Amino acid sequence: MRTMAIALAAASLLLMTAPLMAQDLPLEDFSLQIGFEDGEDPVRFWVANGEYEVNFKGVTDEAAAEGTRSFKLDMTINSGSYFYWDIPVQIPSEGELSFSGRIRAGEGNTATAGLGLNWVFPPTSHSGCGPFESIEGGAGDWKLITGDVVRDGQQKAAGVVPRYVSGAEAEHVGVAVDRVGIFVRGRPGDRAVFYIDDIRLEGRIPEADAHTAAIEQRWEQFTEDWDARLAEWRRRLAQANEQMQDVPELPPTVQPAAESARVALQRSGEAIEEFARQGYAHPSRVDQLESDLRMAQLAPLTVTHLAQAQQRGEMVAAFAVPAITNARIIPTEAVVPGEPGAPLQIAAARGEYESASFVVMPMADVEDLLVRAADLTGDDGTIPAANIDVKAVKVWYQAGRTITDLRNKQLTPELLVNDPDLVRVNYEEEQNYLRSTAPDGTESYVLASGPTSEALEGVRPIDADTLQPMDLPALRLQQYWVTVLVPEDAVAGDYAGDLTISSSGNPDVTVPLQLSVHDFDLEDTPLIYSVYYRARLNEANEPTITSEGRSEEQYLAEMLDMKAHGVLYPTIYQNYHEQLLPRALEIREQAGLPTEHMFSLGTSTGSPQDEAAVQALRERVRQWVAMGERFGYDAVYIYGIDEAKGERLAAQQAAWRAVQEEGAKTFVACYYGTFEAMGDLLDLAVLAGRPDPEEAAKFHEVGSRVFTYAYPQVGPEEPETFRRNYGLVLWQANFDGAMDYAYQHGFGHVWNDFDSDRYRDHNFAYPTVNGVVSTIQFAGFREAVDDTRYMATLLAAIDACENAQAKAAAQQWVDTLDPQRDLHEVRAEMVEHINACSVR
Repeated sequence: MRTMAIALAAASLLLMTAPLMAQDLPLEDFSLQIGFEDGEDPVRFWVANGEYEVNFKGVTDEAAAEGTRSFKLDMTINSGSYFYWDIPVQIPSEGELSFSGRIRAGEGNTATAGLGLNWVFPPTSHSGCGPFESIEGGAGDWKLITGDVVRDGQQKAAGVVPRYVSGAEAEHVGVAVDRVGIFVRGRPGDRAVFYIDDIRLEGRIPEADAHTAAIEQRWEQFTEDWDARLAEWRRRLAQANEQMQDVPELPPTVQPAAESARVALQRSGEAIEEFARQGYAHPSRVDQLESDLRMAQLAPLTVTHLAQAQQRGEMVAAFAVPAITNARIIPTEAVVPGEPGAPLQIAAARGEYESASFVVMPMADVEDLLVRAADLTGDDGTIPAANIDVKAVKVWYQAGRTITDLRNKQLTPELLVNDPDLVRVNYEEEQNYLRSTAPDGTESYVLASGPTSEALEGVRPIDADTLQPMDLPALRLQQYWVTVLVPEDAVAGDYAGDLTISSSGNPDVTVPLQLSVHDFDLEDTPLIYSVYYRARLNEANEPTITSEGRSEEQYLAEMLDMKAHGVLYPTIYQNYHEQLLPRALEIREQAGLPTEHMFSLGTSTGSPQDEAAVQALRERVRQWVAMGERFGYDAVYIYGIDEAKGERLAAQQAAWRAVQEEGAKTFVACYYGTFEAMGDLLDLAVLAGRPDPEEAAKFHEVGSRVFTYAYPQVGPEEPETFRRNYGLVLWQANFDGAMDYAYQHGFGHVWNDFDSDRYRDHNFAYPTVNGVVSTIQFAGFREAVDDTRYMATLLAAIDACENAQAKAAAQQWVDTLDPQRDLHEVRAEMVEHINACSVR
């Protein structure tokens, strides 16, 4: 048996980490025990987001689970919400490895604490951590916390690696444990008093040399692709540099555009070399590089177009740009990563929403700039202008990129607004100001980017009903988002029309808009799309600008917004109320939402242990089932205890059984290991992170469903990420649906991304007094839904295909689909195969 002391050499064991799921590695016994009996304190401060005061930290004989001593932590929280402490270890997380430890709350405790691990994923610098289980409350008995180190490490890697390493998956890296974590959470004024004892890591882990060889082999698979990408980026950079040499002398008004292109070239070269040195890069850095390279490649064409437009007396130029992309267009960049003068091209089916985008660049200060849509005409019909929605993309300051990134303020394209002046952005101060409209029509602007949100108390944001004109200074970019809803009765074929850009005192500029309507109808998605929807109707029927309360007008607007984005089964948080619950269901019915599934968080299973409590649960369930039957719902789902593990999870067995016996179903957000603990008592598992086909198969074997969430959690303003991760990836993993968190959750004020020390706000849309402001990331999510509809249509076409060659080619395409490809190309290829299979 190999027994390791606490202070293992970090460097040697990081080299020993193995690739995820490596097969047939030789294993050897391993045991690490930390009992504190020697009186030494191995616990170090790790990380926190606030200030605290340590009242006591060290080994004590006040309490012990084993022996006579334990570790005690007594601290007072002054600010912030999380405070992590650790014990350094270095252990490969491969083979068979279990964790156990004991924790006890002490007298005076008001905080929460858990025991867990931090997993690292070499050769990258990234990691993922979390407790296996936590405790809270006052003084109590010792609690045993256990965990499957290898399984949970795999799950962490599957979520972290693709999120932080462009082009990589969990199977490309090693997984190791570098610390035992003590995870303390609380609020200012809380006191954390905990005893820790008898920490063990035991099992069988890989032999070192085989482990090292396995991780090197896995990483080589990633490196081959990465080197090819570097070579292609260098080729494009060289081409762009050569093209920039041919840019002629420009008028002074457009010289800044050429200068911006040269800056983009320099930035691209520096990024490529940095990526080469590091051996990988964050996806957002790759997005920026792609945008810079495209900008630089198009720069000669762009500046020539600008000069020619200016000679014609035009003060505004327009550029077609991709809509569903993570590449960001920032107003202060003077060159656009788009094609000057190119038409917007959309292909869609009847009843489908489809988006395109373009950017306006003024060559001088312009006033009252406005975009108007006209009818699209074709040989056999017309698409009315009323079906063409044009919104301005509002770029404003946000706290970071991921939901936990709170310290990297950056300009972020996000809001789809009719009135760009709803939010004013001060670039010098780097602040956002939100317009508030009083009931008497008086307007004022309040700070919406401060560390606190007192200024937003009582704020009343109201967007305009139609697109409004705006003023733009010279070379200040403005992106527009065009969404076409193809009528249900549209005749297949090609349609065309113009978007007209007008401004005061200047000639109009037109952007051609071309629409191709497919000669087939889309099947319904084979997946069930839901989202955690927190808002409840309030008794006063008054609008609130939070993520929690709604007037009937707001509620209906948000139901219609979700429906328009393919989310047909939002959860319902409304408590059981004789008037408000039926009214909420009536509004959903009014919005046209279907009634196969009601996902209720208006009540919870809890974990009742005595008969009286179980009977009370049964009565609540019967009420919900009756309400569901009244409104025609096929199934009512009752939520369990959110993200429970260990004993807390298993304690729900009686409750879940009672729910099923009363004719309802169970659902909950949960982790790996839930199936083993609960089996068919869970009718719908909402699993975090990358969808795992093996987990899906377990639940399907007993007739249950599997959804995903937190892949990523709502928050990042990344349309392409939501399209990629919630569409064909889910279908390919044989998952049944998605239920991401959340449609809206303001951790401070819902319109201020800077007033929480825990998370950035989670918003697919923002509430207004009388409606909703949607976002580009929600538009990306809609494309995910539509991708699965196209796939369902293709599979139906294959089944009905009478052309053997077309049938075989389409089936081979489906069987070999790589969902990490360019999804615009994937969509186009699905259309080609659908059409080929439809030829008789």
